[in-house]
Parts: sequence; C-alpha cells; structure tokens
Amino acid sequence: ADELFRERATQRVTLGLIMTEIAKINGISLDNDRLDKTLTQLADSYDEPHQVISYYRSNAQIMANIESMVVEDQIVDWVMERSRVIDHQSSFDELVNPNSSEAAA
Repeated sequence: ADELFRERATQRVTLGLIMTEIAKINGISLDNDRLDKTLTQLADSYDEPHQVISYYRSNAQIMANIESMVVEDQIVDWVMERSRVIDHQSSFDELVNPNSSEAAA
C-alpha cells in the first residue's frame, strides 16, 4: 500500500514540476480575471456567494489552492492551443489490448 501512495505522490510531484517549468519558460502567470471568474463559479452554488468569496479571499491556503488550479488550467489551455490532433481509426480490441497482434498490424 505504501508503494502505491509513493508512486502516486511521485507522479503528482513530477507533474507539478513539469507544470511549473512550462509556466516559467512560457511566461504563464495567474490571470486575475480568470481567478475572479473561478471564485464566482465556486461560490455561486451557495446562498450568499459574496460571503463565500470573501471567506475564500481571507484564507491564504484556500486562495493558494484556487490560484494553483487556475494556473494549471491556463497551462492546459496553452498546451492544447499548440497541440495537433491526428485522427486514427482503431478497433475496440486495439484500444483495450494495445499489445495484441491486431494492434501491431
């Protein structure tokens, strides 16, 4: 069980380092307008959204998590804008069993 948690933690840390490096190299920083929109979306499901936003903004840990989430979304958008999609028809078996003889053909 410890190995599973260690593996997942290693993946999360590695992904975090990659995301940080992509942001740094490409000048991606927190978009405050997007942060405001995200705060509004998160708070809209509550009866008093303005109070929720005020609470979030007063809690440094919550804000750090939300800011991180927003920057990660910005990085994903940046990557997707530069990605190229190539359609490839595959059978169900190829998708489920990529190492099968049909997948190799």
